[in-house]
Amino acid sequence: MAANRGKGDEPKVGIFWYNPAKKELYGVVSHKQSDYTKPNAKGGFITCSEMLEDIWKKEFRKQKYHGDGTGPFKGDYQWKPRGRVFYNPEEDHYYIGIGSWINEHPEAEALIIEEFDLPKEKTTLWIKPHWDLGQTWNE
Repeated sequence: MAANRGKGDEPKVGIFWYNPAKKELYGVVSHKQSDYTKPNAKGGFITCSEMLEDIWKKEFRKQKYHGDGTGPFKGDYQWKPRGRVFYNPEEDHYYIGIGSWINEHPEAEALIIEEFDLPKEKTTLWIKPHWDLGQTWNE
């Protein structure tokens, strides 16, 4: 147990959604960056293997069938502010893949950095059209 002390705040990679009304993240999937021994994403990056669309569908089903049907997983996932955290081992740097929605909700950056235990001095927002509202990789 003592060997694990302090390990909970290791930097993580993963996915998330942001609720502007509540100013909070939800649907977070994160894994310690150190759990990965080699890049697993395009460009030599490391991120979690979970896909936003798949997690959304899973959480929607749980919300619908195991709860009272209320919750944040409504509609299409791509119409909600969302993003993905990457790590570039060659640069020893983290990137928050995010849509231009962040410009209207800059407070989300600090929440993401805190949630994923990212070192601020080694983290950059990476604004890409893929994570804009309504966009997917298919477009």
